[in-house]
Amino acid sequence: MLTELEVIDAVCKHLETQNYTITQRRGTSERGHDIIAHKGGARLIVEAKGETSSKPTTRRFGMRFDPAQFPINVADAFYCTVAAKEKHSDANYGIALANTREYKNAVRKIAGTLQLLHIRMFFVGQDKHVAEE
Repeated sequence: MLTELEVIDAVCKHLETQNYTITQRRGTSERGHDIIAHKGGARLIVEAKGETSSKPTTRRFGMRFDPAQFPINVADAFYCTVAAKEKHSDANYGIALANTREYKNAVRKIAGTLQLLHIRMFFVGQDKHVAEE
């Protein structure tokens, strides 16, 4: 099971292979955008979600999220992304998720809206490989 921090790390490495410079990488206890990366004059802001809690102090640490939590996490990531897009319209945006059936199903339901808003999707596999869709 991938934590949010593992998703963030994998996406940062993936972006670096595409010649992005990571200028911000947040942990789960920090506020703000999870990833901010720059390439040329373009800025990319990414919100990330894992499939289990990243915080050892939480009750569900190490346990896979309940199936109902996956769509809620997608909704939260989508809201954060759209809110940031309203504030910083000059940036590009993305959402990074663990590559699970539950996340894929939730994203499929809003795929048209994601495409319309030009929000990139990053799915991180258990092997830390990042696929963009």
